[in-house]
This record gives sequence, C-alpha cells and structure tokens, in this order.
Amino acid sequence: RSATIADAAIEYRALKQFLVPVAAALCGYAVISNIDVAVVKVFFPPKEAADYAAAAVLGRSVLYISVAVTTVMLPVVAHDTAQARRSRRVLAQSFALSSLMCGACAAVLAGAANGIAVGVFGAQYASIAPLVRWYSLAMLPMVPLNTLVNYELGRGRLGFLLVLIPAALAYPVLLCLCHATLFSVIALVATTGTVASLLVAGSMFFGRGRALAKSKQG
Repeated sequence: RSATIADAAIEYRALKQFLVPVAAALCGYAVISNIDVAVVKVFFPPKEAADYAAAAVLGRSVLYISVAVTTVMLPVVAHDTAQARRSRRVLAQSFALSSLMCGACAAVLAGAANGIAVGVFGAQYASIAPLVRWYSLAMLPMVPLNTLVNYELGRGRLGFLLVLIPAALAYPVLLCLCHATLFSVIALVATTGTVASLLVAGSMFFGRGRALAKSKQG
C-alpha cells in the first residue's frame, strides 16, 4: 500500500509539473486562433462584426479538421515517446493528412462560399461570401501550427513556448493597431499563423540541435 501511495504521489507531481506548461500552450494557441473575432467586435460596427463572426464560423471548419487529426496523433506520439521510439513518421503522416483534408475543405469553402453562407445563415448573409473565401484560406497556416504544438506536447518538449507565448501576446496588439478593414484583419490572421508556425518549427530544430550537441559532448 505504501508503494502505491508513493507511486501516486510521483504521478501527481509529474502531472502538476506538466500541467502549467500545457495550459500555457493551449491558451497561447487559442489566442492566436480565436482572438481576432473579439477584436473585430470591439473596433467595427455591429453589422460588420456580425458578418466577420459568421465568416469565421465557416472558415474555421478548416482548422477543426486539423484538430481531429491531432487528437488522434497526440496519444500515438506520447506512447512512442514513453517507449523511447521516434515518431517523425507520425508527424509526417499527420502533416500530409491535415494538408490534404484541410486544403480540400478550404477549396470547397472558397469555391462555394456564396452558396454555403446562404445555406447556413440565410440570404441576408450572402454578402459575406468574400470574407468566407479569404478567411478559409487564412486558416491554412494555422494547420501546421496546430500539428506542431500538439506534436511537441506529445513528445514532452516545451521549448516552443518561448516563441508561442510572445507571439500570442503580440498578436492582439497587432490586431488593435492594424484593423483598417475586415480584409486587413484576415491578412493579419494568415500572416500570424504563418510566422507562428515557422517560429515553432524553428524552435523544434534548434532544440534538437542543442540536444545533439550535448550528446556529442557527453
């Protein structure tokens, strides 16, 4: 019984140690992928804010497909890590599957934006078709970001927080400064997703390089 209590205490400490960084990662990603709607609501007239929110609901379906893929990927990567196995193939497969499925979804939304907007929200929202078209495309850079964040969490590596959290803090400020039109907001959404993805990918390779250097020194 004492051994069971000791094991439980160890597991609890490990969970508590990992909980805060994971919460920070998820909050940072949530800010980058969602805060634009709140900013638009503050700075734009109600009609334009409502149009943007409706376009975001449809456009984010691209991102939700990626979430479905990473939900499957995360436990597989965590299991491989626990078994001291590499999981680059899982990452590559997740990238390929997400790119294919999300790209197809974005293409459908971009090509049939008017019909989808009217079918979902009614004829009064026919004017949001251009917003839907561009917003769905702007979500594509968020797909690799979602994949990389979940992959690193599965591997138990948290170095990417050093770039993700600053990006999440800077993004709302940029939105507040650069919101001339709804389309400029969408452009900033796409740019932020691209930059954040590159930063997280760079942190991954930088961390791997440092680990290799330490192993050679050892």
